[in-house]
Amino acid sequence: MSAESVPIYHDLSSIYPEPEEGKRYEELKKSFSTQYHSIPQFYVRAPGRVNIIGEHVDYSGYCVLPFALVQDIVIAVRANFEHEKSSETKTVKVNLRNLESEKFPNREYEITGDIHIDHKKHDWGNYFLAAYKGIFENIKEVNEKLGKSGSLDLLVSGKIPPSAGLSSSSALVVAFAISIAFSFGLNFSKKELASICAHCEKYIGTEGGGMDQAISLLAKTDTAQLIEFNPLKATDVSLPQGACFVIINSLVDSTKVLTAATNFNLRVVECKLAAAVLAKYLKLDLSAVKKLKHVQDLSGKSLSELVSFVQSSLHSEVYTLDEISSILEISKEEIEKTYMSSGVKVNSEKFELHNRALHVFSETERVYKFQSVCSDSLVENEKRIKELGHLMNQSHESCSKLYECSCQELDFLTNLCNKFGAFGSRLTGAGWGGCVIALVPQHILAEFSEHVKQKYADFLRLKSLPHTFIFSTLPGNGAAIFVPK
Repeated sequence: MSAESVPIYHDLSSIYPEPEEGKRYEELKKSFSTQYHSIPQFYVRAPGRVNIIGEHVDYSGYCVLPFALVQDIVIAVRANFEHEKSSETKTVKVNLRNLESEKFPNREYEITGDIHIDHKKHDWGNYFLAAYKGIFENIKEVNEKLGKSGSLDLLVSGKIPPSAGLSSSSALVVAFAISIAFSFGLNFSKKELASICAHCEKYIGTEGGGMDQAISLLAKTDTAQLIEFNPLKATDVSLPQGACFVIINSLVDSTKVLTAATNFNLRVVECKLAAAVLAKYLKLDLSAVKKLKHVQDLSGKSLSELVSFVQSSLHSEVYTLDEISSILEISKEEIEKTYMSSGVKVNSEKFELHNRALHVFSETERVYKFQSVCSDSLVENEKRIKELGHLMNQSHESCSKLYECSCQELDFLTNLCNKFGAFGSRLTGAGWGGCVIALVPQHILAEFSEHVKQKYADFLRLKSLPHTFIFSTLPGNGAAIFVPK
């Protein structure tokens, strides 16, 4: 298998830096054997991610700067197929189980053809169905590949805190997609899988930009990645020594799917509408502008020029659909058809365009500045770290005030982190809950963690916090397949 494909390992030490993961796999194997009366043929792991900077810009076409966590989703898999030379579509019986069966009940499916996923019914099994649908919509000679009848037995183990903004759902989709592809003998490159999985999540009812899937597949140990889109490209970004990244969970669930209509998907639509209005004012071809980056590509303006243009051309008050219709000179029905994707629900009649566009263009400037500071080895290390922290603080301010994707708890945590010695901190992930990432001097890590834990427990009026509330982390490996010897 080429280096562009998901790597296959026969030794867990090639995937994990610490040996204790071996015990986890043994326990997963034992549970699989108990439930299915056989042992797994292979395992798939896909990591969560933390985004250092570049929030809510990927679906506008701009780059992001995440790294993969060591925490991951692992799926034990056994494929039981008999290949028959027939053009007839066969039935695949899927048995889907989770070690946390109380939260994620057993699911069984019989798949014979196209899959319908009910957006209104939020069920963890939808992530498997979305991955299956995505894989088989992206292969040639579908009938030949589906000329296998039999079953798929899967058992999921997750170590990524759910609803924490660390991309547990995307990691689950990636792990399912790899499991399905490998079971059927399909060979996709990592970049192809990233694209497929990004599209898969639209089947569940969210419209992201592809960062989460890309970093889960393309990540490398000990380095962050500058991820660019169209075409998908990942560039190593080495982080300065002397500081570490600390993840702090606000304990406010960030349920992206459940709140998509008023939060995440609404922001996607607002950015699309902002791009259209800016394109109209710049006399660009409206049919060629689908996202904010297209405005830059077609206008030739720099990011700083676009920041100024947004401030001078878009008013800061909300726009109504009637006003947007008048500006674009198209009907409201045409706006909904063009800018509000089928199946992706939005619940609003008013749209913030000025602040959303201003955030996207200024946040993208910060991403490139962050990369530049990391690569400037001529500047003193501590000075570079302080500048990175400053950029993170600016990012959070923009997320909170312009993009309005923060919450009281996240704002409190970022202030707390900076008070107790962090160079900078910001929300990470979609927001509206989830986690904060802080850049902390290595030598004060223990003291910093204790202070933040105590003060946040007081803020929430809790006697204690879960042990996963705060942890330091380093960039980990991307997705992999483990086939025991």
